[in-house]
Amino acid sequence: HPLPALIEAGVAVSLNSDGPLFTGVPLLAEYENAHRRMGLSCQVLAQVARTSLIYSSCPTDRLDEAIRRLTEWQSRHTGRSTCVSPQR
Repeated sequence: HPLPALIEAGVAVSLNSDGPLFTGVPLLAEYENAHRRMGLSCQVLAQVARTSLIYSSCPTDRLDEAIRRLTEWQSRHTGRSTCVSPQR
């Protein structure tokens, strides 16, 4: 999958779930897969989430709150080898 190379090249990327009701794959599972299968670190996942927020059409008040919460999550996971729940 080209995702790690795109990130390494500095391309602004986001993770998405195409129709979770149809595919059965929620967005959280996409982040878990990127961490487990592609080896993306907690810090890289946080940057991907931040990018998705910045490029979204989220209203400013909600965007500011989401970025604040993401920053809190990121500081709690700094230095950790894993940032996802144990495999189900």
